[in-house]
Amino acid sequence: MSRPTKQGIDYFPVDVQFDNQLELLIADKGGISLAIIVTIWQLIYQNNGYYIENGNDLALLVKRRIMIDQEIISEIITAAINRGIFDKKLHKKYKILTSKGIQKRYVVAARLKKNINIVKNYLLIGVSNVGNYTYIGINGVENATKEEEEVEVDIYTLFLTEWNKNKIIIHKKLLSGTDTAIRKALNDYTQDEIFKAFENYKTILSSDNYYWSFKWGLKEFLNRGVQKFVDSAEPFGNYEINNKTPFTSAPEDDPNSYENTMKRQNEQERINLEKEAARQ
Repeated sequence: MSRPTKQGIDYFPVDVQFDNQLELLIADKGGISLAIIVTIWQLIYQNNGYYIENGNDLALLVKRRIMIDQEIISEIITAAINRGIFDKKLHKKYKILTSKGIQKRYVVAARLKKNINIVKNYLLIGVSNVGNYTYIGINGVENATKEEEEVEVDIYTLFLTEWNKNKIIIHKKLLSGTDTAIRKALNDYTQDEIFKAFENYKTILSSDNYYWSFKWGLKEFLNRGVQKFVDSAEPFGNYEINNKTPFTSAPEDDPNSYENTMKRQNEQERINLEKEAARQ
């Protein structure tokens, strides 16, 4: 009988510049919080690879490595969850510590492993393009292939239904390549973030207060627009007409006027879509 593949990894990269959530945690709780977070990362990557259970022994395991009082460790963990360093929804539902960044780094680092086990309920990213994974249940039992395929189909149907609810460009079925665009978008954003981007896009298109007027279909939006309309991109501020006074005050024949700038943008999008359609 062959030896099971080790799920954890021996090394993980650390960014030279921490994100705002971690820097704010350090400013609020002190440098000791960084030692605690890095130690939790070590425990995650060493064992399951992309998550760890926040049980009674976690604070003790951290203490054993860096000799910090357990109450302080628990306080820092709670603060890290509240600041989004670890995903709040998954912690509330499953009592685990994980994040999109942790999962992305693990999947990349483990790409040469023969097989890695993934609990689908714990995922914050798409892994369909990885290839060396097996979906397992929370209890560790491998899911049936049929069940996995049904889950994939349900995701695509859910995206189509959610998109059509906004009545931008309604699709009777998924166009060729949309499934790939959905998986790609899920590598960068959560499902909730993407669906909220659909709503933001609809709101901006429907209001005279914003200057964006070009309409994409679902596939084109996922490929070109989702990063512009997620909440973190602040689309309502970026596309508000009042924020474009240099353009709106320009003469109509000025090539840099607001109206002419938008015409060029919309025309370029039309050309891009025609080129893409010709290639299919």
